[in-house]
Amino acid sequence: PYLNRIGGFLNLSGYAPNSLLGKTIALGQAQYLYKLGALGGFPAYAGTVAEWGGAWNYRSDMSEKSGNWSGSLFTALDTGIGPVYL
Repeated sequence: PYLNRIGGFLNLSGYAPNSLLGKTIALGQAQYLYKLGALGGFPAYAGTVAEWGGAWNYRSDMSEKSGNWSGSLFTALDTGIGPVYL
């Protein structure tokens, strides 16, 4: 059977990419960005994200207590080819 994957930066940041597997996944996020100014002509930001989510084989197993909390702090540049995160 097909399993969904979750994990990695801005996708349960504290876990390795695609490290959580299950038939059902969930992800909730709260993000905050602060514009620092410009760096090399590109807008620069500092940000943080708090995340909750997980992967379960059965939807009935999903609950607030069985999910995983995660988060990250980051800086970013809004470049002409897209965002660059550090």
